[in-house]
Amino acid sequence: MGTEGAAGGKLTESLEQNEASLRDIFKDCSDMVFRSLARTGEARLAVIYISSLVDETIVDEHILRPLTARGAFPAAGRETVGAEPLGIQLITAGSAKLSSDVGEIVRQLLNGQALVLQDGDCEGLLAKADGVKQRSLEEPSSEPVIRGPRDGFIERISTNMGLLRNRLKTPRLKLESVAIGELSRTDVVLAYIAGIAADSLVGEVRERVRRIRIDGVMDSGYLEEFIEDLPYSPFPQTHSTERPDVVAAELLEGKVAILVDNSPFALIVPMTFWTGLQASEDYYTRWPVATFVRWVRFLFIFIAIFAPSLYVAITTFHQEMIPTNLVLSIASAREAVPFPALFEALLMEIVFEALREAGIRLPKQIGQAISIVGALVIGQAAVQAGIISAPVVIIVSITGIATFTIPRYSFASGVRLLRFPMLFLAGTLGLYGIVLGFLCIVLHLVSLRSFGVPYLAPLGPIQSKSLKDILIRAPIWAKRHRPQATATADRVREPAGQQPNPYRGEPVVRRALQASCLLSACLLSGCWDRTEINDLAFITGSAFDLTDNGDYLLSLQIAIPSSTPGGAGGGPQQKFFVVSAAGKNANEAFEKLQKKSSRKLFTAHRSVILIGEALGRRGIEGVIDVFAHDPRQRLRTYIMVVKGGQAKQLLQTKYPFDQVPMEAVKEMEGQRSEIAVNLRDFFIASSSEGIDPVMGAIEVEPEGNDPAKNGMFKLAGSAVFKKTKMVGKLDERETDGLNWATNHMKDKRINAALPGGQGNVGMLVTHAERKIAADASGDRIRFKILLQGKGALFENNTRLDVTRPKNIAIAKAALEKSARKQVADVLLKLQKEYGADVVGFGRLLHQNKPKRWKAIQSEWNRKFVEAEIAVDVRLDISGAGMAGPPLQWNPKEIRK
Repeated sequence: MGTEGAAGGKLTESLEQNEASLRDIFKDCSDMVFRSLARTGEARLAVIYISSLVDETIVDEHILRPLTARGAFPAAGRETVGAEPLGIQLITAGSAKLSSDVGEIVRQLLNGQALVLQDGDCEGLLAKADGVKQRSLEEPSSEPVIRGPRDGFIERISTNMGLLRNRLKTPRLKLESVAIGELSRTDVVLAYIAGIAADSLVGEVRERVRRIRIDGVMDSGYLEEFIEDLPYSPFPQTHSTERPDVVAAELLEGKVAILVDNSPFALIVPMTFWTGLQASEDYYTRWPVATFVRWVRFLFIFIAIFAPSLYVAITTFHQEMIPTNLVLSIASAREAVPFPALFEALLMEIVFEALREAGIRLPKQIGQAISIVGALVIGQAAVQAGIISAPVVIIVSITGIATFTIPRYSFASGVRLLRFPMLFLAGTLGLYGIVLGFLCIVLHLVSLRSFGVPYLAPLGPIQSKSLKDILIRAPIWAKRHRPQATATADRVREPAGQQPNPYRGEPVVRRALQASCLLSACLLSGCWDRTEINDLAFITGSAFDLTDNGDYLLSLQIAIPSSTPGGAGGGPQQKFFVVSAAGKNANEAFEKLQKKSSRKLFTAHRSVILIGEALGRRGIEGVIDVFAHDPRQRLRTYIMVVKGGQAKQLLQTKYPFDQVPMEAVKEMEGQRSEIAVNLRDFFIASSSEGIDPVMGAIEVEPEGNDPAKNGMFKLAGSAVFKKTKMVGKLDERETDGLNWATNHMKDKRINAALPGGQGNVGMLVTHAERKIAADASGDRIRFKILLQGKGALFENNTRLDVTRPKNIAIAKAALEKSARKQVADVLLKLQKEYGADVVGFGRLLHQNKPKRWKAIQSEWNRKFVEAEIAVDVRLDISGAGMAGPPLQWNPKEIRK
């Protein structure tokens, strides 16, 4: 307890005794002033004040000067003198009151008032004379705006109350004052609007504030920790702001504000999660812009919490989720880094927080420069030294920027803290840990309360009328009601019908359907096989061949990350290498290759699987079985047959356009200029009834005239299979016909020679369609294929002017005949020579005529060979395109 706390009792009629009592209370206080006033035959007076708390100009002009004027002193012994004549007739200070309580007098002296004592009177006059220096009103540096008011609270509570009164000119604005702190006696004001704020809320705030017992209050932050619901939560439960417009707006929504003397920060309760993501400027700009910016904040708060942890989880546990080129770039960047991704991210986060703190604590003139330059210099130096990888610097930088988009500093601080436990969860449990952490955050937010109001209100629980200011910022004229969570009475803010609308009276759709809840099921696996990305050997292609003794020869093309863009310098220039091993089966060969590698062989980024022709003709059931039972395999990996030679040779072939040759093969196959078959397609075809599989084929062209040197590789038609055994090959022309017959033709050129050696015409088919009709009524099965194509002529080496309809008809007939023969020839070859139903005639019967299929299923191979297949082609030539009349002939020689 302080001296003023020990002061008690009442004033006496003895001026000397009263002055002695106050001198004893304020003993050793050098700024205490006792000014005695006396004249002969008049009563003695004393003016007492604390010079450091009062404006001495006010004391001189409005207290001392009136009291020392001639005739102002009452005569000694007059019974009618007393404080009332002095206060009413002489003292010209703004406010004055009488008091005889010593404790009250001490408190008011400490609040900057001056005391006038008169000999023979047991009451003293307290006159307002406070004059502590205060800073001028200025825009809050922590909450700047482009559009909006520029004034902010200061450390003087009376000024802050005036700023509120200036915005809310109503007697319903109540300002209740209470002093907190046994020594500081800090004035605390509760501000609310009567009739809007719930009585229960006002009572709860009043009770929590008044029960605080502390020696001193230096800032509103002291009160915040006393009155919050859950002190161990990282999320703030009171909204602190320096902006009077924000406080006024929150009061209009039924909330309660707490102003603290000597603090420019006001506290507003209750606070919700959404308040932390809303800026005052949202309500001063047009609502579509404010809504967009609000959604940007929603996105970036997710990034601020989860971006580093997602990077650690994916690069440590789930490397198969990263695109191949990106994973190679990340792996190359981490080649020289000695630390795990978790430690790397933690180190950068801590350094970033240190730079942020240094920028805040340093003088403003150099703080910002130090933080920016420090981040650039340290980041660049760490990357060049191989201590930190460049991707981590990028991730941490984006995360820091994301944190700065959160408008409320206290809310952003809580988000920053959450990153660290999320990093540990991601580094130990992978994506499963991130989901677990996310669920913990959601459960915590759902259970959190701020003065009895759910932290996620009005979204959880849903309060439909209050949703207009959560996910979107509705127009001001649409926010007719105050929030249901805080305003229990007088909830209507504005009358209806104020929407700007030139067509008033017409029906307007006022509500959209409420957003449906999305249920996400997290079925994650493989979160316990933690592996750093730079501990993996990324396989980009596999090749299976036969050895001389009939064993499997497995060859792998492995990317070298250090030679890819972004990798550490000084590494080899070769961008890949090929390693091989033989085994009785594919698994044994793979295990031998793993023993040759210092890193774990990683197959999720394999682009292509190559099968040597010799192995394909023996059968690839052993290879397919491995892929069918391995959950790590990507079913969209292309599988191809290498014509002639060994598949290993193609892995060793360099390609000029891509750093890893198998990426080029994948791109070539993806263009579908030839047959494009992936593992999924082959699995389905080889295990289905009524259809046989087919694969794309590729071959290596020798360099120059030396067949021993590999040159470029190219797509080379297709390979036909019966189940898992290769039975034949198709060249490029035959493969084009098969593509049309299987309905996979697109943007393909067809050519035809006119009869009589008149020249050639060519057509670009941009749209192709296939229809198959089956007749299985008799003993002999018949199929009719109708092929339709649309396009334009692109070549004309005849004397025909193909801009004329009759000449287009001639070209059309020749093209239809050529296409018909092309498709019929390949179907005949498949049927008679290979006996392979690659088109799927049997599956068509199975789907359309199941009873008939059931009867002939067991002998379908024979039935297919004996079936009659007719092909009809109908082309729709939209025009001559760029063909036009032939330029090489004299105009007189051109047939019109």
